[in-house]
Amino acid sequence: MVRIWGTQKPQITAVSTVAADAINKVMKLLFAAVHQFITRLAQALHFGSLQWVQANLPKIIWALIIVPGLIALFGAWKASRAEVSAKSAS
Repeated sequence: MVRIWGTQKPQITAVSTVAADAINKVMKLLFAAVHQFITRLAQALHFGSLQWVQANLPKIIWALIIVPGLIALFGAWKASRAEVSAKSAS
């Protein structure tokens, strides 16, 4: 402790700043998770009550499964073509 004009001022050490940074990261992550949960819950409550969504829910679920898979397959196909063309160019 360093005494300045009769008051004690704590010295900041590397350990305390690392701990504070870790706590800040955890708090930011926790806030982001809670915010995302509340946002998605509000979206589900809003869009889930629409008649169109209720009527087409199976189609929406299948689209959520199939479309990302097709995007991944397209990316893999494109990467393999780029790899083949790179090998043939050299």
